[in-house]
Amino acid sequence: MCCSLAFDEYFALHEHLIVPLRSALNTTGYFYYAWIIPYGIAVALLAIFLTPFLCRVGGKMVAWLGLSAATFLSGAVGLEMVSGRYLENVSEQKNLFYAFIVTGEESLEVVGLIMLIYASLTYLRDEAGVLIISLAEPEQD
Repeated sequence: MCCSLAFDEYFALHEHLIVPLRSALNTTGYFYYAWIIPYGIAVALLAIFLTPFLCRVGGKMVAWLGLSAATFLSGAVGLEMVSGRYLENVSEQKNLFYAFIVTGEESLEVVGLIMLIYASLTYLRDEAGVLIISLAEPEQD
């Protein structure tokens, strides 16, 4: 999942989908950034796919995963929808208020990813009994 997010961010795939999808689906307002529609469907399918895992791990892990997903998606989708509607209403003129919305969006995405990493490391530690991460310098010859 994280690899696909990184791939999408690096190649800006969702940005390349905006104009073709907006034209094809005739989206405006909150769906100004039309990539939200196929990505929303993908997230729903991912949630269905992960349901057996979530039922198996239960408790605290499900809470952390749910909280991290809600945080990430509130930025990636929620504030993206708000920024799209705002940008469309101000004739696509980016200004300071738009920058605040985008900053909030990106911040929520990063916090959501940090929470996902914490949940994943906690799960690994709990399952393995011990989790040691070492960041050592390479040995000099």
